[in-house]
Amino acid sequence: MLTLQDSLFSASLAVYLTASVFVAAVRWGHRCQPYGKHMDYYHPAWKTVIFCFLCNLLMAPAIFMPTDTDAVLQLRLFLILASPYFCAVTMFSYFGNVLKVNTWRRPVFILSVPFGAMALSATVLAFVPGTQMTPQFCRWYFSLGGLLALAFFSFIRIKSAMSRLKHASPEKYIPSIRDIKVSLFSEYQWISLLPNRGKPYNHIIDGLIKIGKYWNSDDSESDNGAFTMKWMAEKLHESPAHVSKWIRAIYEDLFVLNCSEPELFVDDGEILCEFWFSGFQEERYCSFSFGLPALPHVGDTLDFCFVRAAIGCDFFYIKGIRHYRQGGKTCIEIDCEAGTKYNKFREFLLDKAQFMNEIGFMTEHNARPYLDDMLRVYEKKGYVPSVETIIREREERWKQWEESRKS
Repeated sequence: MLTLQDSLFSASLAVYLTASVFVAAVRWGHRCQPYGKHMDYYHPAWKTVIFCFLCNLLMAPAIFMPTDTDAVLQLRLFLILASPYFCAVTMFSYFGNVLKVNTWRRPVFILSVPFGAMALSATVLAFVPGTQMTPQFCRWYFSLGGLLALAFFSFIRIKSAMSRLKHASPEKYIPSIRDIKVSLFSEYQWISLLPNRGKPYNHIIDGLIKIGKYWNSDDSESDNGAFTMKWMAEKLHESPAHVSKWIRAIYEDLFVLNCSEPELFVDDGEILCEFWFSGFQEERYCSFSFGLPALPHVGDTLDFCFVRAAIGCDFFYIKGIRHYRQGGKTCIEIDCEAGTKYNKFREFLLDKAQFMNEIGFMTEHNARPYLDDMLRVYEKKGYVPSVETIIREREERWKQWEESRKS
């Protein structure tokens, strides 16, 4: 005879498993694809979701035997590794393929063995009478599950950090001192905005402005010996090491000042615009605000040498213009992509693919290095291939090129 507590436990577990089967069935019939029909790498993992929900059926013996100690033990053993294992499978489905890191498979493989063994042995315990584990063995079993879960989370943390470092290497772009000089002196007048701010380079600002004027003059083209770090150090009466360090600091401080006080970079009669510059590598981008006498148009080109040291590029085309209202002021944001020409046909294909729900916003952002190849396939064959397909085709073309070069 079941007690009220046992009946409630059995009923609640039955409701939970019924809901799991229902959600799995709904997920099977509704395979939503918000970011592109053929973008498997960013598919919302419907197989993974169904698998995780249906695995809950392993807890079914406890519904019919809520008072059986083996059934309750089976339930506890299953729950030890269920959450970290499902977490490993889901994280790989969403991030492993996106980051192209095969080592993200290891947590799945590592946890599959103990999870499968524990689920199988626990299920056998529930159906075979007289096999209740001794307390000491239970402690070892639970300790093993806890250690594996701890090792799993440590592994995920380490691999996540390694993946960020590996795939964010372009973000660690460190410009040469020459690029910083070229960028800084292209807009030397902005250096005068920095005095009286308690910086160690205040005493060389006037000298740098004079050098910047000479840099932009016609006489500088015939002076081949000028603008070396040694030459600048002699003009500023400082050591080359200090000058190099301070020029880098001035360049960085101008970005900080521009972020906090963008109105200082606007002349009379100009319109303040906030520019977002994207380099050729997707992780290289920056923003900078300055004034323009008139608003540009989409497709116009812009050469802005000042950001070369920030993202490694100084020629752009206008991709988009946004207006928004904030704090009683109207703000203008201008998106600039690295390149010399605005390709109308490419933008038409992208707009068409987005309108037909073949490419979503996140796909455009995450697959940016492969987007042109994806659009070419879309134009020729009528569908958007996955990033994996594009990568394989590139590798095959590279191998063919190497083989042809050897032959």
